[in-house]
Order: sequence, then C-alpha cells, then structure tokens
Amino acid sequence: MQLNSVYAPQLRAVLGMPQSVGFIGGSPGSSLYIVGCQENAALYLDPHEVQPAACSDGDCGTFRGDTLRTLPLLSVDPSMALGFYCKDAGEWTSL
Repeated sequence: MQLNSVYAPQLRAVLGMPQSVGFIGGSPGSSLYIVGCQENAALYLDPHEVQPAACSDGDCGTFRGDTLRTLPLLSVDPSMALGFYCKDAGEWTSL
C-alpha cells in the first residue's frame, strides 16, 4: 500500500513544523524513521543499520550516518506514527 498523493502536501507541511521530530513509517516489513522531506523525496534514517559503539574519547562520528537516504514520499506506507515535541505551553498552543 502506498501513500495517497492527496496527503503528500499535508505530510510535507507537518515535517516542516518546528515541533515535528519526524515520523515512523516505511513499507510493509521495513520500518524507517523519516526526518524530513525535500520536494517529493522523504529523508530517512534506518534504525536497523548497525554501527560500532561510540568511543569514550568524545568522537561522535558513530552517531550519524555517512549517507543521506531518500525514498519517494508517495512510496511510504500510510500506516505511520507522527512525532512532535513541545518544550513549553506556547509551542503546544502553536501546534
């Protein structure tokens, strides 16, 4: 199942909101953490990608991926969980 094209503009708008932390979605059998959108491409992190443990010397290189991953926004399964973070009541009201 794919995302209905009618919902794509709203989903792009939600990802652009300051309170948005992205959403969990993907395709059947493959969950992805979608963090943004650029035109018709969803930008995502794969939570299943194995990385070495972080070093204790302060090297944070293992906390990020080396490759920007994308997929067509319309190929995202419509079953998803949107995430928001509001740091205060003002942001909650704005949301």
